[in-house]
Amino acid sequence: MIEEISYLYHKHRKNLFVFNENTFNWSRRRVEEFLDELGRSGLRIHFWFQSRIKDILRDEDLIPEMKRLGFYEVMLGVESIQPEVLTRYEKQQSREMAQKAIDILRKNKIMVMANIMYGDWNDSRESLGEVFRFVKTQSDFLVLTLTTPLPGTKYFEEAERLGRIRERDFGKYDFMHPVMDTQFLSAEEVHRLQQAYLKKYYTQPGILLGAFFNPNPFKRMAYRLILRYVWENVTKRPWRQPNLDEQFGVMSS
Repeated sequence: MIEEISYLYHKHRKNLFVFNENTFNWSRRRVEEFLDELGRSGLRIHFWFQSRIKDILRDEDLIPEMKRLGFYEVMLGVESIQPEVLTRYEKQQSREMAQKAIDILRKNKIMVMANIMYGDWNDSRESLGEVFRFVKTQSDFLVLTLTTPLPGTKYFEEAERLGRIRERDFGKYDFMHPVMDTQFLSAEEVHRLQQAYLKKYYTQPGILLGAFFNPNPFKRMAYRLILRYVWENVTKRPWRQPNLDEQFGVMSS
C-alpha cells in the first residue's frame, strides 16, 4: 500500500487518498503495520476511510498517531440510533457507542461523515427525525441512504418472505432508490423524507458559506463539491470527467 501511495505521490503529485473499503480498519494489526510503514516513508499525505463504530472505539489510542500521519476524516457507520433497527441490521452498537466514537474523533480534530440509513421496517417519521437530529449537530457531512435488502442476505430473505419488497429492478438497488415499505411509511414516503432531510442538512448557512469561508481547507473543498453537485442537479447538467475525450483519443465536437 505504501509503495503504491509513494508512486502516486512522487510520479503524479497526489497527496490526498481515500481507502475505499467498507471497513479499512477492521484489523488493528494491519492498521498498526500501515502506520509504521507510513511513518517510516516520510510521506506527507492526507487520507480518510470508512469505519465501523466499534473499530474506532477499539483503536482510540491509535487515533492521535493517525492524525499526525495525515488522517483527517472518517465515514462513520452510525446507520441508526434506534435499538430495534440496529438489531435488525445486525449491528453490535448503540446510540451511546456512536456518541463516544464521535467524541473521540472530534477530540482529535477528525472530521465526521455520518452514514445513516432510512427505511427499515421499524422506521417511522418520528424515529427518522430523531436520527437526523442526532447527527445534524455532530457531523461535518451526512450520507443518508435508503435501506436496501441486498439479494443473498438474511435481511433480503426476511423482507421477501414477509412481502415487504416493492421494487424488483435490481438496477435500482443502489441505496438511493426506494425498495420497500416500512410498517408506518410507504417506500415513496421514505424517499421523500430522505430527500427533504438531505436538503435541510446541506442548505445550512454554515455549509453554504463554508464553501468559501470555512478555515478548514478540506471542508471548503468538500462543500464546493457538494454545491457543484446540487447546481448540476438543479440545472440537469450532466457531469463529465475532465479530459475524458483526450484520454481516449476522442476529439470534442
